[in-house]
Amino acid sequence: SKLFSLPGIKEHLYDDIMADRGIGVESSVRQLISSNNVYMLGTDPSKMVVSYVPISGVMYSLHIVLSPEFRGRESIESCLKTAKYMFDFTPCLTVLAFARETNRVSQVFAKMSGMKRIGKTTGSFLKDGRLIDEVIYQGTLEDYMEAVRWRQE
Repeated sequence: SKLFSLPGIKEHLYDDIMADRGIGVESSVRQLISSNNVYMLGTDPSKMVVSYVPISGVMYSLHIVLSPEFRGRESIESCLKTAKYMFDFTPCLTVLAFARETNRVSQVFAKMSGMKRIGKTTGSFLKDGRLIDEVIYQGTLEDYMEAVRWRQE
């Protein structure tokens, strides 16, 4: 997808360790796509790709890549559509997302998508030679339904 080659996208997709080891965005994305257990969803792959990676039989890790100009209401609606698919057609009962503490946009996006902050990891992401904490968000079917109701009001 052209999305992964847009300026500014690569810095959000992998940390310094992956870069030091020569693991680039393209190979990481190919590995994700080739996995039979990963769901790659999105209404327009040139603007947004959402992947759900299994953690257990009923829990998935959420990963979102957005084009810089694809922000706001439309991106939230698109993400909610992928969540609806996951809850309706897969064994998914809960979704976890990790947002770097320095990335406010990701944290607002998670909250607007109905996810709730449940904790954080300490020094779990290496960027520009510095360890950054990540905030953990969790979403369930009930959280998704609440977000949809709130958006319709």
